[in-house]
Amino acid sequence: MIKSRIALATALFAVASAAHAEFTLTPALVTDYDFRGLTQNDESETLQLGLNYSMESGVYIGAWASEVDFGPGSHATWELDLMAGYAWGDSEAALGYDVGAIWYTYPSSSTEDDVYEIYGGITKGMFNGKVWVAPDINSELGIYTEANAAIPLAGFTIGLHAGYSFGDAWDGNEHLDYSVGATKSLGPLDINLKYVNSNDLDGPAGRNAWILGVSTTLPWKE
Repeated sequence: MIKSRIALATALFAVASAAHAEFTLTPALVTDYDFRGLTQNDESETLQLGLNYSMESGVYIGAWASEVDFGPGSHATWELDLMAGYAWGDSEAALGYDVGAIWYTYPSSSTEDDVYEIYGGITKGMFNGKVWVAPDINSELGIYTEANAAIPLAGFTIGLHAGYSFGDAWDGNEHLDYSVGATKSLGPLDINLKYVNSNDLDGPAGRNAWILGVSTTLPWKE
């Protein structure tokens, strides 16, 4: 949950009414680490932590960490992602752009498990679209496209997401994932409940799941 929020926040930074350098720290507790519709932690609860530094120029850097459990045969026990990018836009038009790169690493496992992606996205008001390209997943190309919306409604933020994984790396396992959820802010805490579906993926990875998360972003705003 934090990882997607950091990626979206960088685009929103570009259309903020007053740009300024900012460092944020976001811890979270979730009932499952969901990534593009697939569990990364054997559908178990886990702690996650995100850090992000956004500069006045629009350049940002970030890091994100979570426990992982890929089952027998994998030595990976936690994931560390490092990202850097550039966000810019037009605040009057509520239009933002975002490009960057992210490196997914698993320090307790072989470096052969590490993957990097480059991405580009556009935000218009409460809508956001993004394309992620991984040139080397076991020497093959993987692509992920997504569309998101964050809609304020009756004191909640309704989150809508749809994404599609394809490319040679997904040959035979191309799949659509989507989620519908709601976030409620209670003081400094954000409580999120979402329904995730990736049933068109064959095998145990395809699923329906409800995921609950509680997070906060520091420093707290008054």
